Amino acid sequence: MTGVLPQHHDTLAETLDNFGYRTLGSVGNLWLSSFFGYAQGFEEYFETDRPDLGGIHEAETVFGKTVNRLEKIVKSKEPFFLYLHFNDVHGPYQCSEEDFKILKTSTNLGAETLLSQSDLETQESYIGKWITWMGPREKQSLQFWRTCYAAGVRNFDRKLGDIFEQLRKNGLFDNSVVILTADHGEELYEHKGWVHGTSLYYHQTHVPLIMYLPKGRYAGTRVEGLVSSIDIMPTILSLANINYSDMNLKGQNLLPLLKNNEDDRYAYSEYVNFSPNIHSIQDKDFKLILNIQSGSSKLFNVKKDKFERINVAKENKSQVKRLGDLLIEHIDNINKGNPQSGLEQHIPEDIKEGLKSLGYLQ
Repeated sequence: MTGVLPQHHDTLAETLDNFGYRTLGSVGNLWLSSFFGYAQGFEEYFETDRPDLGGIHEAETVFGKTVNRLEKIVKSKEPFFLYLHFNDVHGPYQCSEEDFKILKTSTNLGAETLLSQSDLETQESYIGKWITWMGPREKQSLQFWRTCYAAGVRNFDRKLGDIFEQLRKNGLFDNSVVILTADHGEELYEHKGWVHGTSLYYHQTHVPLIMYLPKGRYAGTRVEGLVSSIDIMPTILSLANINYSDMNLKGQNLLPLLKNNEDDRYAYSEYVNFSPNIHSIQDKDFKLILNIQSGSSKLFNVKKDKFERINVAKENKSQVKRLGDLLIEHIDNINKGNPQSGLEQHIPEDIKEGLKSLGYLQ
């Protein structure tokens, strides 16, 4: 059984649809299947199952499914919302030998480290099953895995450039809001773990958020303060001049930060795989990871320790209490504002098998 998004929740697509926007969605991750309720509000919603054959071509497929419909909308001059969810940079890593060779000497990948047999046993078993040119020596190299991941990012960056170029040819790019982000980061043994959904450390929770506003407005502006994924919806609605004050959104409009870079915000995360009691809260100075059931906690000074290697909870008990109280208050407010519906469904076998291939299910 798994949770399914109930109909009474208003999605971003539904809200924009109610205000006259054409809405298209195309996704390459089975967790976003219409079965789970994520097609709500979309006029058309395309789903792509990531091919289990090592082909490095998913971004083109995800975007390609929308092209014909998008061209018709452009001709009608109607406003539109296009949601694309790519799965290219994801385990099992797809890594071309050409991109790998270009990046393998990068100093950003860390020093060469050989993984022991016990280290390899902790590695997710599905990682690398599509890298056919990998030899036994490469499998033991931590730098090899990090290079493969970086090569995947490089390949996707190139494909994203092609997509943007197509939007420019249609006269869309300069007159659109374009937002690039990710739903999670990836750990490559920085805390003796792999992939994502296994902890709330920096490498799994820190993601890019890049916004392009029409005609390059605020181009080059970098916001140093904390922002969160939940801030994207109110930001888009604000850009569309849609009043969302009665929607009970927990995020904040990010546009004021482009003028005044605040540093008194908080960012929250929760750990859903196997340990739903683990949550985190971060401000500009500290990050607290708290198990709200057992009370155990870890505190990191993120100004001095960006990658969260040194637990300083013992010598900073006042910060643990301060952030812990704020985190509990936040969780209580979320639960009050969004009561659980209890809506659950059995996952269909075809979706279940696809999720297994991506490492989400055993």
